[in-house]
Amino acid sequence: MPVELHAASAFSFLRASSLPEDLVERAARLGYTAVALVDRDGLSGAPRFFKAARASGLRPIVGAALSLDGGGALPLLVETQRGYRNLCRLITRMKAGVPKGEGRLRLEMLEGLAEGLFALPGVETLGGTSVRAGGRPALETDRLARLVEAFGPGRVVLDVQRHRRREQEALNHALLDLARDAEAAFAFPKADAAKCTELFTAVKKECDVEYSKTDSGLTLSLAAESAGKDLKALNPKDTTKLVQLMMALPHGPIQMTPGNEEFVETSLNLGVGELTEDGLHLTTSERSMSMSRLAEINRRVEAIGALAGAEVKAIVGYPSWPPNMDSAVLRTAVASYEDLFKQKPKVELVHAGLECGVIGANAGGMDMLALGPTIKDVHSPSEKLNIPSLERVWKLLVELTGRLAK
Repeated sequence: MPVELHAASAFSFLRASSLPEDLVERAARLGYTAVALVDRDGLSGAPRFFKAARASGLRPIVGAALSLDGGGALPLLVETQRGYRNLCRLITRMKAGVPKGEGRLRLEMLEGLAEGLFALPGVETLGGTSVRAGGRPALETDRLARLVEAFGPGRVVLDVQRHRRREQEALNHALLDLARDAEAAFAFPKADAAKCTELFTAVKKECDVEYSKTDSGLTLSLAAESAGKDLKALNPKDTTKLVQLMMALPHGPIQMTPGNEEFVETSLNLGVGELTEDGLHLTTSERSMSMSRLAEINRRVEAIGALAGAEVKAIVGYPSWPPNMDSAVLRTAVASYEDLFKQKPKVELVHAGLECGVIGANAGGMDMLALGPTIKDVHSPSEKLNIPSLERVWKLLVELTGRLAK
């Protein structure tokens, strides 16, 4: 069940008209388990909202959308009591000494008051009125970087909204493009600055050549961090150990499908690395059509981690789904497709199959087939669905179920 994180009440003057109690009542009727009240520049409606939500059995999430200096607003959600106190202080700080209704949050005001809060920057926060090359809106990435610096990684979540407005699509794509940006901060002796620049320039030249065809839009840049910025860094010994561990871990395709070398059978991806107070955490993702291969790659990760002195914790994943190219359901589906559309279908092995793997593990001997519409650039900001293919899938499904029922 989705959770509304942007509800505004009549306490957002000239922006909304519903009372906090009415919002809670509507959310309860819709079957929500939680709802957030995010009024503009204030918490006046929060006590009534909190009381009504508790009485209705909903989890109340308190927040506010603070008007920003320079335009836009920053939605903030409270996680802890400290976060609530900090939000109150931010509102006081931005309104102090200015006429009513003219208070604006400057990002430097966040210093010391970000703990216990989540930031949800979206188009309104990051701009989007100017246009960059290619016709997409230009967002204020510097403002986003300052928010991440203030709140910390994992506490800034890009807010993508969809209200079925055509003009909103370009803005959403611009937001999603930010997910393609990455940065790394590293420390070195000041005396080695020239050597570092020289090394970076050499690496950039290599990348420009190697990725010119596969990632033509790739750009790399090197810049000094702002003075006084509080950064955490590993010591040289741990840095070396970490680099060696990441270099030793498998990444990408591990084994191709026997008898069909065009498709991946087993793979491993190094997904997330995070430095926290209790150490550095690396997360890998393994998948395979073969449970024995999956167990093997898990043992390899455990062995490499042990050699690096790391603690390895395995989480049980979903079952594999071995392909059956002699499937009776597959043969019937191919025949149905050919009769319907007078052409041969494209039958492929796909390195996925979560649902079929789970169903197959709990219903032994079941013959299964995955089919669907044509989707391009899956799991990327450029993902597109070919709408006419939906009709073909529906016709095929009707024909296939009819034949299997006979």
